[in-house]
Amino acid sequence: IELLEKINIIWDKYSATWERHYREIEKFYLNNGHSSPPRKDKYLGGWASTQRQEYKKGNLSKDKVDLLNNIKFVWNTKYLEWDEKFKELELFYKEYGHSSPSRNYPNIGNWVVCQRAIFKKNNLTKDQIERLQSIDFIWDINQKVWNKTYLKLKAFFQENGHFLYTELQAKNE
Repeated sequence: IELLEKINIIWDKYSATWERHYREIEKFYLNNGHSSPPRKDKYLGGWASTQRQEYKKGNLSKDKVDLLNNIKFVWNTKYLEWDEKFKELELFYKEYGHSSPSRNYPNIGNWVVCQRAIFKKNNLTKDQIERLQSIDFIWDINQKVWNKTYLKLKAFFQENGHFLYTELQAKNE
């Protein structure tokens, strides 16, 4: 046995494979600043997904959980994906001065619509709500349009003394 151990014989193939994958995800973490490889990466992304499943089932040892936690392993990718979309919306906000891209705006248009629906169902976390509010997120786009139209009508009345607001005037604005 001593001679075999001198040449680093692998006694537990599963542990050796796990450790090799862990070293690879550790390198990924050091290179990318996070430990959640994309699902497209069948090898490392698949391994990370398996670790999440094993963790949920309670099949991952404390030592392995601790190692993964040391590299800030993301156990729930739902929040990671939300965070990525929020960062995209934040960039949009900085560039355009608002946080309401059109529904068909790449990557985040539909996501913004979904956030409004999720908010109405009270399914956003307090942190998510606060982060969206920090970029002047509009929760009810219809209310926003109504308020904007009301302010135009009010200004028109103050200027003209009546509400006979014609289509021609609306087009000229």
